[in-house]
Amino acid sequence: MNHKDIYTKEQAELHLKNHNILVDEYKKLISQCIDGRYLSQDNEAVSIPGADVGELQVMMVTLKQLIQDKTLSHDDIKILEKILIDTVGGIENLRFHTDDHNHGHWGIGCWHLRLGHEDPNEYHLSKDEMHMVSDFMERSIAEGAKNVVLQGHHWEKAVFIIDSASHSLHSQDVDGNQVFIYHKTFAEQRNLLIAEKMKQEIPELIENADIDVNAIAKTLNTIMEKHLNSTSMKLAKGLPIYKISIDHEKKEVQHIGIIE
Repeated sequence: MNHKDIYTKEQAELHLKNHNILVDEYKKLISQCIDGRYLSQDNEAVSIPGADVGELQVMMVTLKQLIQDKTLSHDDIKILEKILIDTVGGIENLRFHTDDHNHGHWGIGCWHLRLGHEDPNEYHLSKDEMHMVSDFMERSIAEGAKNVVLQGHHWEKAVFIIDSASHSLHSQDVDGNQVFIYHKTFAEQRNLLIAEKMKQEIPELIENADIDVNAIAKTLNTIMEKHLNSTSMKLAKGLPIYKISIDHEKKEVQHIGIIE
């Protein structure tokens, strides 16, 4: 990826000051990708790798790990698809993206999805499972899910990890400066809801008393951060990582590392 320059802590603080968003309760389950090219009108709350494509990948790997099975059946994946759709409140609330120079080629404008197809083993999935992920996206878009077309190329200047139960940030400022965003708090809150449904609806998990909701949620969160790291190594190498803490009383930026 091309990165013109990087954000200093002072620039990260300015981005936080001028581009924080108070998130409405009903939007706290709606996702976007970590991609920095979103315009303000398209920004959503749950910023995770790949938006709902990435969430389904995480759910698949989590289930495989919990039931210690190397492959998932078609029925398993259908249940996971239903759980994700139910969690967000319907297909129309699913979110995906492509970009303007890859428009028409399903998902190829999402680097997280592209990397999953190029090296599925890195994401602990098979080629067939990655094709099922893309098929889910295509079917969902045809049935009313939103597919955002992002503009231009990647020029992100930092990675923001957001810790907030109330706020998020715009991915770009008014001058077009971009940042990658992972909203850790909203991601984990949504993963807990997904975990509850997985425990209620997946036969192998219902039958296993040793696997509770907290164990499922913990695994979802761990896999999501592994996937985040895998994609960040390709897209954000060399960029600073800032932890962003926001509530109604404070706005804080902490430099916590560099993508290496």
